[in-house]
Amino acid sequence: VFSNSYSLRVRHAYASWNGVLAGQTWSNFMPIESYPSTVDFNGPAGIPFIRQAQLRYTQDLTDTLSIAASLENSEFSGRDASGPFSESTNVGIRAGLDGLPDFTLAARWQGERAFVKLAGLARELNSPTSNDSAFGWGVNLSGNTALWDGGKVLASLTYGEGVGRYLINGFGQDAFVDGAGNVTAIEAYGATLGLSHELIETVTLGLAGGYYEVGDTFAADDTEALTTVHASLFWSPAERITIGAEAIWGRHEIVSGGSDDALRLQTSFQVNF
Repeated sequence: VFSNSYSLRVRHAYASWNGVLAGQTWSNFMPIESYPSTVDFNGPAGIPFIRQAQLRYTQDLTDTLSIAASLENSEFSGRDASGPFSESTNVGIRAGLDGLPDFTLAARWQGERAFVKLAGLARELNSPTSNDSAFGWGVNLSGNTALWDGGKVLASLTYGEGVGRYLINGFGQDAFVDGAGNVTAIEAYGATLGLSHELIETVTLGLAGGYYEVGDTFAADDTEALTTVHASLFWSPAERITIGAEAIWGRHEIVSGGSDDALRLQTSFQVNF
């Protein structure tokens, strides 16, 4: 889920045919169609962000409405009193804890100037030290619309219990496992809002904000809330080249009441081929 790796690795590798998709790509639960454009790859706080192996089926109901269901690779990223569970050193995942794949169901509506998606998630979180388990679930409502010429508004709302791994900031906050091995799913909220405007044909301005909050936490230094704001500028001097610059402000709050702010400037150079 989080990586600063330098070796080759698979990010997207899938095939699709007649509505069936098999392989690794963005989760069916992720609002990729309404993800704000930012220089920072992860984007604003509080938005689902994950790619993983899956088997998905999509069915068009009308010209504007479709539904998609998927079984996706599961991984319990919870924590105990010592902190988030450490990953296996040889495979990098904890799939051995999971008895069932994660299940997602999403409905998409596409109009001439607007898009809406409602997605649901169901998962089983098994204890690593007992036979106890907890039911994890999540709901995401997202959409985008072109309210004016050259402009777009994008939004996403997420709520659930045991949904932490699917949120960009929620790794390690799926559920808490106590000393007796009992599993308690952790409640989480996420919201993002993005605006973009094409100033001229080659220059686009963007503003995005995100918020993530955990309802039940179990340690004084656990994350309780995160807020980020991204102000970006994208310039395309040539057809296949985009240069970006962005100022990011963030605020991190922990359970004990402590907090800190950060300001970062980030640039990018992108070539499409």
